[in-house]
Amino acid sequence: MIPSSNQGLTPEQEFERTINNLTKQLKKRGSNTDSIKQVYDAYLIEQSQKYLGTPLGLSITRSMAEDFTRQQMDSVMSLCDLYANDDRLRRLWKAAIAADSTSVGMKYVEIEGVDLNNTQERVSLSGIVAQGKPVVVNFWASWSIPSCDIIRKQLVEYNLEYADKVNFVSVAVLEDSIKSIQRAASEMAIEWTSIYADNPQESPTKKYGTLGIPFVMIIGKNGIIKARDIKPEDILKAIENELHEQY
Repeated sequence: MIPSSNQGLTPEQEFERTINNLTKQLKKRGSNTDSIKQVYDAYLIEQSQKYLGTPLGLSITRSMAEDFTRQQMDSVMSLCDLYANDDRLRRLWKAAIAADSTSVGMKYVEIEGVDLNNTQERVSLSGIVAQGKPVVVNFWASWSIPSCDIIRKQLVEYNLEYADKVNFVSVAVLEDSIKSIQRAASEMAIEWTSIYADNPQESPTKKYGTLGIPFVMIIGKNGIIKARDIKPEDILKAIENELHEQY
């Protein structure tokens, strides 16, 4: 499935050609995507090892690293100085460490910011957790359609149904101004606690090691993270599972 080497190409050109061919096969209607994806992933691993410590190896490793666990990132950063000193890999390493420390079974990490329901006040996640109910937390931004859709199409309904049993907290992240987030929150009629994380040094995305939004997690009434990185289609099931949890 992988084309043979072409002596007229540089390693970079040969790699790009092979990846492009595999990508085309993945997109081809009727193709065995699972099989091709396995070949694709195996090729990346093979090439990252073949060109370890070179600029090409760095580029390949970067493309794979977003899916690495903390242990895998620890290994990558110890391979050579080129990787250890790369800014992007260092950011991904820090994110992996944060995600590991806030994984399922770990205690939640504090989030604090402006209360969008009363901008003269500040509000904290700990204050919500202290109420003794499970907490559904979602990170969102006014410019992120998928994260807004979760609020508009799901959380508004879930809040109406479970407000007496579950607390909801929406955390606005990656925003330069409070005005745009206030406008979006008002348009979506967010009636639950909504926090604007206004301190870049205390960014919730950094604390929880998230590489993008939307991001949804559930914190149990005991303050332990029960689920995180929940897919939109699994949010309702995760809420119901938590409500049936025995403490």
